[in-house]
Amino acid sequence: MVSPNRFSIPPTIVKRAAPTPTAAPPPAAHSDDQIRCPTCKSTNCKSARMIFEQGTHEREFTGLGVGLRGGVGLFGGIGQSQSLMAQRCAPPSRRSQLGPVLMTVGCGLIAAFITTAAINAPNAPHGMNDPGPNTSALWTVSVLFLIGAAMGLMWLAQTASWNAAQFPKRLLAWSRIWVCAKCGASWEVADGK
Repeated sequence: MVSPNRFSIPPTIVKRAAPTPTAAPPPAAHSDDQIRCPTCKSTNCKSARMIFEQGTHEREFTGLGVGLRGGVGLFGGIGQSQSLMAQRCAPPSRRSQLGPVLMTVGCGLIAAFITTAAINAPNAPHGMNDPGPNTSALWTVSVLFLIGAAMGLMWLAQTASWNAAQFPKRLLAWSRIWVCAKCGASWEVADGK
């Protein structure tokens, strides 16, 4: 005879739960729901995002250096390593606005400096009322740099416009790219599949 355990529940109180419906089994290896390579019909395919994330690694490093004269220094940084496939599957990047900003600010500052020099030129005792022979050249160069600054502003506006309009479209297209691990073909998959 089995002695009852102090944690056991009498059989008359136990209620059995209704059976839960079972989920559908996962699709077979060659079901029509899987993404297939259009070139070789393989199902060994990955998204470009997955390939990029799996093949890109950031590493931190630190080191200690000793100089020839006994100096000691600590250095460090962050490095990134990437597989060739991850480089191929890299996402699109935004256009840099550093170039247009540097052009605008640089040309504007040079134009301001040259304009100040033209106004305070020794050949022009009365400022702009009596320009000397050198000041007309300074004014011409100043106007050219002001035109450069205006072109930098237009470049900056064009870059910002591209980043706002085109970059999201390219990022969305990149998120739909798949690559076959067997033959290396790449293609864009529609939203539904």
